[in-house]
Amino acid sequence: WHGYTKTELSEALGISLDEFNQRFCTTTNGEHISGPAEGFKLLARTRHVVSESARVDQALADIRSGGGGRMGELMNASYLSCRHNYEVSHPAIDDLVAIALEAGAAGSRITGAGFGGCTVSLVPDDRLDSFLDEVRRRYFEDAIQTYPEASRRYRETGIEPLLVLRSSGGAQMIF
Repeated sequence: WHGYTKTELSEALGISLDEFNQRFCTTTNGEHISGPAEGFKLLARTRHVVSESARVDQALADIRSGGGGRMGELMNASYLSCRHNYEVSHPAIDDLVAIALEAGAAGSRITGAGFGGCTVSLVPDDRLDSFLDEVRRRYFEDAIQTYPEASRRYRETGIEPLLVLRSSGGAQMIF
């Protein structure tokens, strides 16, 4: 689970360090990328990708069988993998997931990590109103104060930060 250095990876690939840097650590406009200080954590990242794919397969099988009862558990496992294996979470997202689960979500996971981070929570209809009230109060009126930049943006936008969506048949192609 350690991070691999560029030298270790270039040796494993049987190429020079210069070739490794050129092929894998240079942007399209020629900028050199130094790589992460702790090294490239290939095993952890691979574990996330493979386990996430398995979770998608499990969710699909559950839904096709008329169930879907494990969806919350799969969402929680996805969040933990994003946090620990892919390391794309943030303490603010960790707070939001914890509050969502405590407020009655069956599952909660990170999404959009590259765009500031959001969560998706699976909430039963009969808990929706109390869920929204509790998340607004505990996160958007309290916990967010710990993150000054996020708090400022939240206050300045004036946009409702919680969006309620119900599942549907999804997108379809019509001919």
